[in-house]
Amino acid sequence: MTGQERAEIQEQFDKLATKNGGTLTPEAVVEAARDEESPLHKHFDWDAERGFYRSLIDRARDLIRSVHVTVLDSEKKTVLCPVWVRDPDADSEIQGYVAVPTLAADPNRARRALVAECRQAAAILQRVRNLARAFRLERDVADILARLEVVIEKAERRRGTRKKIVLTKGKGKKR
Repeated sequence: MTGQERAEIQEQFDKLATKNGGTLTPEAVVEAARDEESPLHKHFDWDAERGFYRSLIDRARDLIRSVHVTVLDSEKKTVLCPVWVRDPDADSEIQGYVAVPTLAADPNRARRALVAECRQAAAILQRVRNLARAFRLERDVADILARLEVVIEKAERRRGTRKKIVLTKGKGKKR
């Protein structure tokens, strides 16, 4: 997407938000994009069959993320975490998940998965830090991001240890 396209999109978003009391909604964006003359239109796939399939894939991702596992660590503490995480060995263009118990049996692969998860968290915290800058609240967020970067460095150097994994029955609770 070019800078010009981004500017056109932002202009459209500003207009939509103004019409809605300052709030921009995905529904308003889609409705505006239906107009073939809208700068937003070309950024959507209007093929119903492909759109339906993508919706099914998104639902499958939600289901995969909804299953949790209880981990019993070396201190006999239990922690609830997802059963399925991004496969650390999958190409970046390929979606794939691997079970936490499988990763726990392979310390090096588990470490790579943990580093990948930490990098995702760091990217989110970077976004939070940028927002905090806009709100003049950067200092505390910067400290958290720096601590996470230390965790990533340690995880990259550390050799994994095996953990006993106990699967929960039922849905489990998200924390």
